[in-house]
Amino acid sequence: MNTKSPINGVLAVDKPAGITSHDLIAQLRKILGQKSIGHTGTLDPLATGLMLVCLGKATKLSRFITGQSKSYTAEIALGVTSTTFDSEGVDESTRLDIPALFRSSSNLIVPSRNAGGSVFSTWKE
Repeated sequence: MNTKSPINGVLAVDKPAGITSHDLIAQLRKILGQKSIGHTGTLDPLATGLMLVCLGKATKLSRFITGQSKSYTAEIALGVTSTTFDSEGVDESTRLDIPALFRSSSNLIVPSRNAGGSVFSTWKE
């Protein structure tokens, strides 16, 4: 058990793939002997990237950090599907010739800001 004073501050952690945000916090809690600890946003187990971890009195800052803008970078494979709809599932796809689909303008779909009715939107208003 840690008898040191708790750490107060924000720690920037590069979360590796294959671990949940919850498990990362549990590991840090054990390593640091820190009771008051929390993250400012969950990353999927497959995701890697920056996780801000609040320690001690800085956990009160969490609500201000989580409300800020975030950006994500993703790599996608068009025409591929798997049993789990992610890179860990078994590939069940019938390979499509994606470049051939774009050669014909009749197959091209151009998003429009005024294309109402869709549940999902490519534009943030």
